[in-house]
Amino acid sequence: MSNRNIRIIIILGTIAIASVLVLQIYLLRKTWRLEEDKLNQRIHSALKSTSERVITFNNSSLSPQEKVKQIAPGYFVVNTNSDIDKSVLEYFLKLSFDEFNIKLNFEYSIYNCYYDTMEYGNQIVYNPDEIEFEAPGHFMKSKDFVYYFGIYFPGIQSYLWKELSVVIIFSAAVILITIFFGYSIIIILKQKRLSELQREFINTMTHEFKTPISTINIAADVLSNKDILKTPERIITYTNLIKQENTRLNSQVERVLQLARLEKKNFGLKKELINLNDLIKNVCQSFEMNAESQNFEINYNLNATQTDIMADKLHVTNMLFNLIDNAIKYRKEELLIIVSTFNNNNSIILQIEDTGIGISKEFIQKVFNLFYRVPTGNLHNVKGFGLGLYYVKTICRKHRWDIQLESVIGVGSKFVITIPQKQSSL
Repeated sequence: MSNRNIRIIIILGTIAIASVLVLQIYLLRKTWRLEEDKLNQRIHSALKSTSERVITFNNSSLSPQEKVKQIAPGYFVVNTNSDIDKSVLEYFLKLSFDEFNIKLNFEYSIYNCYYDTMEYGNQIVYNPDEIEFEAPGHFMKSKDFVYYFGIYFPGIQSYLWKELSVVIIFSAAVILITIFFGYSIIIILKQKRLSELQREFINTMTHEFKTPISTINIAADVLSNKDILKTPERIITYTNLIKQENTRLNSQVERVLQLARLEKKNFGLKKELINLNDLIKNVCQSFEMNAESQNFEINYNLNATQTDIMADKLHVTNMLFNLIDNAIKYRKEELLIIVSTFNNNNSIILQIEDTGIGISKEFIQKVFNLFYRVPTGNLHNVKGFGLGLYYVKTICRKHRWDIQLESVIGVGSKFVITIPQKQSSL
């Protein structure tokens, strides 16, 4: 599938997922409002019936005007146009609520026009497990009526949640399924990308293995010719060539084996007490033998005084080897590598700095990814599998060390590894 088609699928999939989520949220909110309106209508009808009963009981009358008014969420005021007896009001409230099948906890307060205050009445409990009453101070007065009472339903939200529980569950299920679908697309795309990287890795690995094998085969054919015995210098040349290509082949095999070890679920570290400065010197000395012929220089600034750490010697050695080897491979004509250690607070800082070609800022975070290689355009002078820095990052993470990369194109790169000092005594 082409990248263009993949982009189209991603865009359409994103639009579809977003549309489903927005539609589901819209429908849920609309259903909530409809259910809330239905409940408020039933409450209005019950309170209107209560008002009419109180008026009839008091032999009073009320001109055709609004009897019930909602002035806050869950709070209503009811006009009676006559004095209100607490026990009579409570009786008619229960009677009206039974008629309209309203089983909500409520509390009420009666307005005293002589003192201009709301006199608290009582709390009526239908559901003891859902008592949510607050302090009586939330009963507000109304300027629209003279004789009235206020009634407050603290459990309306809980009631709506319960009534819409099935709808909410199905909506949540749809949302979760949609999110899972979106996550699946992301995983599929990541797997596709990983598959492409693996295919590229296999192609590169095949080429890298094929070249030294072919060279060794050619050298072996030459050495098998009897005439070569007449030119001993050629024997030495081809023998050295076989040895060189064999070393190169072993190096490539070791890199693949490193990846295999990292991919094991039971991958662990065999920690031992090692001196970091001594280990750095040993690794650097193996490179210094070719420093003059390859036109590079390694300098040390090993100023750390406390350098004994608990670490896996093999993996730390390979990590240092990879960092220095990368600096040599990705370089200008002349190269200076500076390896430094120093103590900072409760940590040992290891820095490997070079004057190489550098890495663009957009690639700095990606270079630690498996199989990733910084694009070099049409230049293919440096071969590799994209395993080195992934291995370095993994080893640091296994040791619980922090690694940071600073790099500037044309100036060079600097890897900074922070080793907590407390790990030295583990």
